Parts: sequence; C-alpha cells; structure tokens
Amino acid sequence: MWYDIHMDTFEPMAGSSYIELPEKLKNKKAIINVKNTTDHECFQWAITSAVCTQKKDPQRRNKLMRKDAKKFDWTGISFPTPFNQIKTFEKNNPGYEIWAFGWKNDKVYPIRPGKDNTNKTKIDLLYIKNDDTKHYCWIKDIDKLCFSQASKHESKKPLCRRCVRFMHSKKALEEHRQLCFTNESVRIEMPEESTELCFKNHNRKMRVPFVVYADFECITEPILEVGPKENKSTDKYQQHKPCGFTYLIKCFNDRVYYPKLERCVITSFNDDI
Repeated sequence: MWYDIHMDTFEPMAGSSYIELPEKLKNKKAIINVKNTTDHECFQWAITSAVCTQKKDPQRRNKLMRKDAKKFDWTGISFPTPFNQIKTFEKNNPGYEIWAFGWKNDKVYPIRPGKDNTNKTKIDLLYIKNDDTKHYCWIKDIDKLCFSQASKHESKKPLCRRCVRFMHSKKALEEHRQLCFTNESVRIEMPEESTELCFKNHNRKMRVPFVVYADFECITEPILEVGPKENKSTDKYQQHKPCGFTYLIKCFNDRVYYPKLERCVITSFNDDI
C-alpha cells in the first residue's frame, strides 16, 4: 500500500508594498497610485485617496492623508490586506461599497464586483501584482480606464461595471443590468409552457453489441483571482477537480454478458488530470 501526497503553497491574495504602474496604465490618467514605498498599507491609502481626494499631488502620502485615514474604522484589517477583509471594511464603514478590478493582457477585468447600492459611495480599486508583491490603487475614472476595450472607431459607450462590458445605448445597458446584477453572469431563457422534447426517429437507431454509460463527478472549487474573459460569454470563477466516476457496460443480450456496474472514488490526484 502506498499514498500520494500533493502539496500546494497557499498564497492568499493581498495588497502590499508599492508597485509602479505600467506605462499603458499611467497614460490613461485614470488611476491614483499612492506611493507607499515604506509600508504595506496600500489598501488603506487607496481607500483614503478615493474619499479624501487631494487636489495637489494626490499620489503623495502626506500628513493630511494620514489624518484623513483615521476617519475610517480599520478594526480587523491587517496589512497587507487580503481580499476576504474587504467585507470587514464594508461592515466597519457601512456607507461605502468596494469594487475591485484586475489588469492582465492590457485589459481590465472584474475581481470583486459590488452590489451597486445607490445609497453607498462606490470605491473602485485596481489590484495589480508582479513577481515580488501585490498592490491596491484607486481607480478615479473606471470609464476612462476601460474605454480602450470598446471599439476604437466609435464614441463613448455606457459601461456595465459588473462585467466590464460596453453597451451601445443606455437602454441596452439597463436591460443588461437586470440580468447581470441578478444572476451569475448568465442569461436565463425559460422554455414555453407545455414544451416537450422527445425522440421520434427510431428508424435511425443502430444496434450495437455493447453500450457503455459513464458518469464523471467533480468537486467545484472557487477561483479567487478571476482572469480576463477569453470571449464575450466566458467568465471563469470555478475549477473542477475529479472525485469519482461510475460506468455501466450493457450488452445487447444479458445472457451473453451480464450488465457490469463499476464505481471508483478518487482520493488522490494532481492538477494535470
């Protein structure tokens, strides 16, 4: 008897020390990136710069910004700040709603969409990282940041903040929001009442000696860091890991080969399966 042991290093998503913005992000002039070069409190400075905006040198962490940071309740918040503590901040400061976005392959994508509560002040954060560290900064203009993802030959379009998609009109955006904000990025279309599906072309069936019926089961695990959409309808938020399978071998004649049912539970596997 032997056992396979697979170990993975747990690296929770968290913002930490300062990261210089890539040139493409700088040129958009839509982000305030506070220079916290001596601490790991970028989440705190990003929030403070968003609410208590400084007209002169807003990316500079000065005495006024330190004073403004004390206006918020940081109870239960650690630095660097992992994603699961953003909810803690919202509970401590009920007047604010945090939206988090990522940047990859020159595109902005949603990481932590909010509920779009009109009674709360929205704060858009950009989460970036490199080989050494991770970092939060404030998005002061989400439309300006994402505009290049729309058609380059058309005028400004209304943006759905939840899925970062541009609509051709305000009316189209409102129709889209009704689906986008109430479902898991899926458009639901129900069949009409009394709709039935049935197989009628029995003459097209082909007799074979054996048929195998198989079922593969997986455990779904959330993907904490959602990447950019591969196409207009794909949004990866879960990964499937196999946990077991069952198959039934059925012969055309049970006297020749009696039906055989096999079950298997997978207790050890690697990500390559």
